[in-house]
Amino acid sequence: MRVIPGKNLGEVSGFSGEKKGQPARAVYYRITETDNYVKFQEVELLNPIAPVDFAVSDAGELVTLDNWHNMGIGRCNRNLYPIW
Repeated sequence: MRVIPGKNLGEVSGFSGEKKGQPARAVYYRITETDNYVKFQEVELLNPIAPVDFAVSDAGELVTLDNWHNMGIGRCNRNLYPIW
């Protein structure tokens, strides 16, 4: 799992009027039989910049916890991203 920070500062509390852009993204990777990593899927997160923490279950489900710069504020304090 790799979390790629977003550039959506305009959606961060306290930064209204700033430029809006791509939110954070998560990229899932799988290990092949030859021990190489290959991209499996990519999902857009609700986090405008980046989650403070995230966890991935053994089943591949991703949970993001809180937002960079807005800990405890806003709509994505807990988000579950199931694997498809």
